[in-house]
Amino acid sequence: MRLLFIHAEDFSYQVRDKAVENPEPLTPDLERGSAKNVLVVFMSVEEGDSEDPSYISYVTDQILDVLNRVKASQIVLYPYAHLSPNLASPSKALGVLLAVYNNLREKSPVPVSRAPFGYYKAFDIKCYGHPLSELSKSLSPTMVTTQAKQQVVSKDYYVVLTPNGEEYDATKYQFKPGEEDLMALVEKEVLRKELEGGGEPRYIDYCRKFGFEWEPMSDAGHMRYGPAATLMMELVEDYAWKLANELGIPVFKIRGTNMFRRGERAIDEHARLFNERMYTIEGDRDELIMRYAACFQQFAMIRDWVLSYKDIPVGMLEVADSYRYEQPGETVLCFRLRRFYMPDLHIFTKDLNNAMEVALKLHEIIFREIRRLGRDYVSLYNVTKQFYDEHRDYLIELARREGKPILVRVMPEQKHYWVLNVEF
Repeated sequence: MRLLFIHAEDFSYQVRDKAVENPEPLTPDLERGSAKNVLVVFMSVEEGDSEDPSYISYVTDQILDVLNRVKASQIVLYPYAHLSPNLASPSKALGVLLAVYNNLREKSPVPVSRAPFGYYKAFDIKCYGHPLSELSKSLSPTMVTTQAKQQVVSKDYYVVLTPNGEEYDATKYQFKPGEEDLMALVEKEVLRKELEGGGEPRYIDYCRKFGFEWEPMSDAGHMRYGPAATLMMELVEDYAWKLANELGIPVFKIRGTNMFRRGERAIDEHARLFNERMYTIEGDRDELIMRYAACFQQFAMIRDWVLSYKDIPVGMLEVADSYRYEQPGETVLCFRLRRFYMPDLHIFTKDLNNAMEVALKLHEIIFREIRRLGRDYVSLYNVTKQFYDEHRDYLIELARREGKPILVRVMPEQKHYWVLNVEF
């Protein structure tokens, strides 16, 4: 990231025209602006920049350091593409700019405003001309110190909830005989202990026997499927469709594309929730995201459907052609891949209560199927504190149906788009 700081006596700007194909929506408060005794921060987001909270906090601190030195009475962030030859894509640049802006508003002792992204603008500036009135900085994620990263502290906490409704601090829970899997889950998720093991998993021999193999002529993490492997994949897809139709609600099978333009606002907002390890390629007009789940296609499709409240709940099932840019040394055959197929079912419900009702049936099918294989799940329920306080009995009912204690991660704030997320 390149920053040019001007401590200005007067500054004003006005939007003239679009500079990129999909600029951010222009609101009246962004169309023009003016300020006095202002620190104007001209900002170029570069290819290596990211929305990692520790990096955004670091950038914000650098801006506030200059603010404290020049004693300006307000800050204006001004997107300015002319400071670097190595610019990030427009969608990525906007995401980083907004992250810095929002973080700066939380931390700054003076008002913070910004000029809109993606437009040509006319501006007038009158620099004070003192020794600190013109400064520049070049920043990158590699400059973030370990100390800065440690400032981003999670306030989540974990409890073990039993089928009888008893609640225990997960770090102090006394495990009983038969709860070895729960103990392993707590050690990994709560205590952050590395699981023992190493070497090649035993199941890989079976995968190779049936023709599940790496494709050596492709990128790391890409597989090929021989005749037996292909038949098995098709049978699993058919079985997933059969189970989806046991929910007792209408379910439709769909298919779609595997890449989406990041310049689309909805795509970009969703992508920023899962920014790590995305597969991206440069398209003719914009950066393209290789989708990492079925969400993009299913949401993009259902928005064009005409549905009545009488049609809900309704489900959409797709075996999604999915991509995640895993590190080469972390890929594992049939388990952790850069390209994989995800049977993904989205269910659209009337409200939260309807969603909880449908989830009980889904929960029943999930546990029935794993137990048919002679195995069982231990569950990690990620919930917001509000959901936990209001629907604790619902979680107890899920534990009762599982017949054993569950691990619950309680998040004080809603960090994601969900209030309940389950990992089996």
